[in-house]
Amino acid sequence: MSSTSIEKVSEFFSRFPGIGRRQARRFVYFLLSADSVFVEELLKEISALRAGTRQCADCFRFFEDSNAQEGGVCLLCGTQTADKKMLMIVEKDIDLDNIVRSRTYDGQFFVLGGLLPLLENSRRSEMRVKELLSGIEKRIQANMLEEVVIALSAHPEGEYTKVYLEKILTPFSEKHGIKITTLGRGLSTGTELEYSDADTIRNALESRR
Repeated sequence: MSSTSIEKVSEFFSRFPGIGRRQARRFVYFLLSADSVFVEELLKEISALRAGTRQCADCFRFFEDSNAQEGGVCLLCGTQTADKKMLMIVEKDIDLDNIVRSRTYDGQFFVLGGLLPLLENSRRSEMRVKELLSGIEKRIQANMLEEVVIALSAHPEGEYTKVYLEKILTPFSEKHGIKITTLGRGLSTGTELEYSDADTIRNALESRR
């Protein structure tokens, strides 16, 4: 592997969330020194992950293709036990997974896919705003929605995005009586939702406002 290849692979790893260039380079050297069977298995599993995973047509979370329900939705969206009167907006899949594991919420979800950047030119937002509004309109037409919970991390970008979502959701609240709430006390300022434990999530949900 040439030094150019080392740099290229390091660059790929550095794109992972929370991974800096130094740690990315450590990953590369680990792979170079690892057993060839391990590397082959890793490549095999990555390929299988890509081939056997799809995105839910409703909440946009990633899930195993074998668990697809009618209409291309995931098990969470397809289950009859979910409270369809509530919709929780989260930033990313891992936030959704954390809330599901905490067993503190039994409504439906929507994965926003990103947050609004504080600096206008810092990066392109991946937020699924059109899909969110379309999904809310469909739920309202079916008389299935009473409350939207904005569940974002308690840091500057999360707060900035929360304010934006409240603004664009206000017309639904005023016209259809949809309650728009956000997570309350329990999440300290600067807290990432994905690292919050079950008790913290429960307290934040119970004190939503």
